[in-house]
Amino acid sequence: MDRFIAEQRDILYFQAQIGAYFSGTLKYDDIKISVVPFIFKYFNIIGQSLRISVEVLEKIRNGHSAAVPFNVIDSLPQLLADPVIIMKSITHQESLVVVLNAKDANLNTLIAILRPPRNKIVRIPSIYGKDNFDYFMDLNIEKENLIYTDMAQAKKILQPSAIEFLNSRSQNITTKEFILKKKNP
Repeated sequence: MDRFIAEQRDILYFQAQIGAYFSGTLKYDDIKISVVPFIFKYFNIIGQSLRISVEVLEKIRNGHSAAVPFNVIDSLPQLLADPVIIMKSITHQESLVVVLNAKDANLNTLIAILRPPRNKIVRIPSIYGKDNFDYFMDLNIEKENLIYTDMAQAKKILQPSAIEFLNSRSQNITTKEFILKKKNP
């Protein structure tokens, strides 16, 4: 089993809920995206499910500055199961910032915010395209907020200077490559 692939039943369930949301037949205030993905459990984010509220879905559908395309919303279980980067939040001490391998309508890299589990539920209070992404990443790298990176994906979205810095700090940041080499993380 690949630890970085969302479970098929979660994908299908989420897509059914998204379909109900878009058709106006959703009967709940929030939507289960998936079980908490392995990568977050690896960093002790323990909970039963990862959820997003309809209110947050409205924001990402209509966009803070640019809407998140439907195909990206539909792919959230997989995007969250295999993130590019995970880092500590600068503004909310217990939250994590997750860089996704996706873009908004303005081609800004998407980030998701994860709040710590409450009643065994991990919530996503926000997903949006990050303006000035390169500056944002430089700031977080400088503050040593990064805790995880998938170097193969990161090389596609980060500036060469950021990649060089990450390579020099690799012993301080858990990488996907390191996790894949471990037998029983």
